[in-house]
Amino acid sequence: MKRAKAIWMATCLCLLLAIIGFTQSPDPSYIIDQVSFHQGALGTQVVLHSKSPPPLFPTYYSIEQTATIVVDLGEATVNINQPFKMDGHIIVKDVIVEVDKAGHSRILLPLRQRVPYHLYTHQNTTIIELNAYQNNRSATFVPLDIEKQLQNGGDKAIFLRNIDVTKTEGRLDVHAKLNG
Repeated sequence: MKRAKAIWMATCLCLLLAIIGFTQSPDPSYIIDQVSFHQGALGTQVVLHSKSPPPLFPTYYSIEQTATIVVDLGEATVNINQPFKMDGHIIVKDVIVEVDKAGHSRILLPLRQRVPYHLYTHQNTTIIELNAYQNNRSATFVPLDIEKQLQNGGDKAIFLRNIDVTKTEGRLDVHAKLNG
């Protein structure tokens, strides 16, 4: 009697542990359903949106295309519409989704130039932050009159006289006074 009860209890315990393990195992499929871009003065964020918290995906620069970031998604599913209109983006040229025969997905981010980047996750997003100065280097960067003076200076030595740094919200202005 005790032996039959012990076998019955062990069977129930194994069945209960199997059910608990099945219900707590993570879903192997991860679905990316939207890609968005946030362009700032000093960088661009490429944001991969999903309905569940993402794993941290491995990323690297492609060996074949040296200015292309590869985000290896593994068995994740990518449900986004292509092509992307990248006319206004200074660094990112395109977003390409590739799926191989084994079902492994990856996102390719061809860039106009190779820049430092990092990848992190926040809530239901994976963020690839491209760190590059992206301001249109127009006359506001170096005033035209100063640029002409520098070009017309020839071999004349120019010395730094003073530097003024002004910090405002979201901006840092540096003014250098030269003589010579």
